[in-house]
Formats: sequence, C-alpha cells, structure tokens
Amino acid sequence: MKRIFTLTLAVMCLAAAAFAQDKKTVAVYVTGNCSDNIKKVMSSRIIAQIVRSRDYAAVERTLEFDQALRREQSYQVSGNVDDGQVIKLGKQFCAGLVCVADASQRKNNYGNYEYLFTARLINIETGLVMSFSLDVDECSYRSKCSDTRSRSSDCELCDYDRYYHISDGSVVSITDSITIRLLRNVATTAGKQKLAVYVTGSSSVFKAKTVSSRLTQNFTNSSAYAVVDRASDFRVELNRQQSGRVDDSQIVRLGRQFGVNQVCVVDVLSSDYTAVRIINVETGIIVATVEAMDWNIGAVDGITTELLLGISCIGKDRQIPGNYAKCCEG
Repeated sequence: MKRIFTLTLAVMCLAAAAFAQDKKTVAVYVTGNCSDNIKKVMSSRIIAQIVRSRDYAAVERTLEFDQALRREQSYQVSGNVDDGQVIKLGKQFCAGLVCVADASQRKNNYGNYEYLFTARLINIETGLVMSFSLDVDECSYRSKCSDTRSRSSDCELCDYDRYYHISDGSVVSITDSITIRLLRNVATTAGKQKLAVYVTGSSSVFKAKTVSSRLTQNFTNSSAYAVVDRASDFRVELNRQQSGRVDDSQIVRLGRQFGVNQVCVVDVLSSDYTAVRIINVETGIIVATVEAMDWNIGAVDGITTELLLGISCIGKDRQIPGNYAKCCEG
C-alpha cells in the first residue's frame, strides 16, 4: 500500500511538472488568529494572484495541503505548525515553493483593532525565504456612525461590541497588494549569509509577529542576508528545553544545528523598549546590537538599517551614526 501511494505521488508530481512547464509551483497555507472567513478570503486571493502570474502556478491540491497542515497543527500542544513540517509537506505535495500567509489581529489600548497581514515565499529545497511582504491595517470605532447597521468603505461596524472589524473587501485589496509585491520581489540568495530571526521576551504575540515579520522582510531584501525559515523551530526547541531566559549559548548551538551563519535575537521587553542583537554562530560573538524605544514598523526599519551598518563596521574603530546602534569591535 505504501509503495502504491509513493508511485501515485510520483505520477502526480510528473503530471504537475508537465502542466506547469517552466512555472514554479506554489502551495499556499494561511495561519493566524483572525477568523476562518478572513483566512479563507486571503487564501483564495493569493491563489488567484498566483494563477494570474507568468512565473508561478498554484499547486492543484492546495486545499488538501492546507487540510494536511491543519491536521498536523491539531497534533501539536502549542497549536502551531513548525516550519520543518511546512517544508516536509510541501515536498510531499510536489511544490517547489510554499507561500505561508498570516492574518493576525489584536485590540489595542485605545479600543482599536489592529491587523497584521504577512506572506512569505519559502524555497522547499533550501528552506530559505525568497520573498516577504506585509501590510498593517487599523480599524476603529467612529462616533459619526452611531447606527450599528451602518457601514463604512473599509470596515464594518459589529453589533456585539460596536467596534470596527476589517471587511472582506479590505482583506481582498490588502491580500492582492501583498501577493503582487511578494511575487514581484523574489530575491536571489546566492552568496548571502544565512540568518535566522528569533523573538523572545514579548508577552504579546502580535508585537512579536510585527517585529519579526518586518525584520524578515528587510533582511530578505538586503544584499547581505538570506533568511532561513526556522523561527518557529527555534521557539519550539527552546521552549522544550527550559522555561526561563534563553542564553546565547543555546541559540548558538541551535543555529549550528539548523545550518545558519548568524541569528538575529529580538527582545521585545515592553511597548517602549526593543533590543536586537546579531550573533555569529561560528564564534558565538555578538556582531551588532541595536536598542530602540519602540516596536512599530518605522522603528524596526531603523533597527534593520543600523544593524546592517553595525555589521559593516566590524573591526573598525568607529561608531555608527544614530541614537541606538553600537558597533562591536572585531
């Protein structure tokens, strides 16, 4: 029976390859804490954009791929599917690439709903992130719309809590935008240092996702790094070992195990303070550090710039221009 299943998969892979010709095949998986309806809309729009593209073809069994990952997710205590499982199932379903999208939301201190939509394109063979795209959206209660039946163009007023939630129309436009950018901005990974991003110290999953997503996008678009999609694997392994503070020796050991050159460790300690350091896995030395008094998108962009500047001045007796960056002496 196992042999028959293997032969069937092989035949399906050959058929998919012949159909797609020169196109790269992509499987799609959407996760996050938004409603199933939002995730379904996001998934269908991503597939639609892939089908319309000249260079990519959606895996015909995308629904089965999604269901297989959800079954795997139900087996995990944490409720999360790790990156290794995504890559493994991508190979089984004959995909050359996997698009992992995330739709997350939170209600902030002002009573507004914030949404984070991300998508990353992972090379199944190398495990590297080839492209990353994101969008942040905020919906809030508006006093001019006192009637709970009224609607706005971007957000719809929910009867049960009188706060705006994002509409299906906005999900469609945001998803189309990030998918188009995702497929257009595929980066080359040749000759780049392999980097993993690991976020710790944050009590807010939304904050951690925002910071790690923007860092991943910025590093992927840089000329220095190719991001290895093993962030969840780092988290799972470190949580399994101990519940206290993670020290750099553990991170270095896991970095070597996962085959990366450097690890970017992010401490989101509060809404007012974020500390980031990059560790060389081979030497165990911190090669650049940055501290910022915020965790929003603009702050993370500044962090990335100063980190890259910090790495470029290793071994040079000078400081990086800026308020937060420190250049470590080589």
